[in-house]
Amino acid sequence: MLENFLGGLAVVMQPLNLLLLTSAVFIGFIGGALPGISGVILVVILLPVTYGMDSTTAFMLLTAIYGATVFLV
Repeated sequence: MLENFLGGLAVVMQPLNLLLLTSAVFIGFIGGALPGISGVILVVILLPVTYGMDSTTAFMLLTAIYGATVFLV
């Protein structure tokens, strides 16, 4: 179990993933503050951005965006 946690932490701490994660949280905060933009709508709008990404990176990006928008509610 500890090996899986450390493996996931190593994936998150890669520079590109960390940059995308922090920018996704920022985008989620901005999108959550705008009236009429929910978390699901923001994820659907940014879904085409993730087509060329690795699946783990894309999932982190979309999850961070949704989580940040729900956090503001």
